[in-house]
Amino acid sequence: MIYLTLPAAPLVWRGFLAATGGAGRHLAAFSVAAFALIAVAVVGRLRPPAGRVLGLIGVAFAYVAALTLIPLTAGERTHLLSYGVLAWLVLRALELDLDRGVSAVAAVVLVAALGLGDELIQGALPNRVFEWKDVLLNGLSGVLATTALMLTVPRNRGAP
Repeated sequence: MIYLTLPAAPLVWRGFLAATGGAGRHLAAFSVAAFALIAVAVVGRLRPPAGRVLGLIGVAFAYVAALTLIPLTAGERTHLLSYGVLAWLVLRALELDLDRGVSAVAAVVLVAALGLGDELIQGALPNRVFEWKDVLLNGLSGVLATTALMLTVPRNRGAP
């Protein structure tokens, strides 16, 4: 899905910003609020041990830092969401056959490799550019999402 939307993404973002009167620039604040609500729901439902809660707080701070300290466009901020979803899908698939720790490391490596592939494709498109910042952001997203998943989601014990 990420690769398929590469040519259209700039048009979608310009349309989104125009339709919302530029509210897309507030995506960082919305993302932080959404992450906080999700974290509260997960902690309330699963009641993880204190160590896991502290780990989730660390992940939340890392997301906040990435969204507020790294100069990102609204479109670049979506990398944290899209590559987070990708990390979840990859981790769950790998856990069907691999140990959980191996799955986590492999998920991070695979998400980072796919992020690099994304940027290489963008470098070849006439209306897009290759940026190392995006490669690093994609990898960071994979690390943060995988860490959050390892702290909250039970191991995938096999296909139904």
